[in-house]
Amino acid sequence: MTNRTIGAVAVLLIILGLIWWWQEKRTEPEQQAINSVSVFNQTKNAEANQVSPNDTLILSFNVENPNKQALEGFVVEANISDVQKSASLVDAEGANYNPTTGSLIWTPFDIPAKGAITKKVTVEVKHDLPDDSDLTMRVKFGNEITMAVAEPQVAGETQQNDATAQRSAYVSPKSGLPMSLSSLLALSMTLGVSLYKFRRKI
Repeated sequence: MTNRTIGAVAVLLIILGLIWWWQEKRTEPEQQAINSVSVFNQTKNAEANQVSPNDTLILSFNVENPNKQALEGFVVEANISDVQKSASLVDAEGANYNPTTGSLIWTPFDIPAKGAITKKVTVEVKHDLPDDSDLTMRVKFGNEITMAVAEPQVAGETQQNDATAQRSAYVSPKSGLPMSLSSLLALSMTLGVSLYKFRRKI
């Protein structure tokens, strides 16, 4: 093998090495999708830190793709089992519900590179909460949100409290005639009796 052939082989190996190094540098490890959840109280038009019976809540499940390549056939699954103890499901944007896990599962779809998708779920806080309710609702999807549930006011207790307040505020009307009129009538009767006795004596 001549020196010229050896040199050509060496150059070829260097070129192949550079190509391999460049490809390895360009290929980044695929990162996992970033999940997050937020809750909005549509009834109060505010963040859902504290909710009341019959409030309508919007749960937004967000999935972000941090990669330079699209995530194909990605499945979004959100567990709402704790939420369902205190709220009723109204709408889930076509998700399938798994009663075993208490999860909502959407049909697989693609998330664009450096893109994100959001799935929204609508629930309504129950008026009649379970007897063992801890008056909190929790939902976790990457981050976790805890909502305090206001205890519903019983109708009978409200009416009873209103009746008690009315009785406490009631003032009985004054009965009988005014003092001046009573005195005048007594004087008239005294004069009448005196005149009657005087006439009998005559």
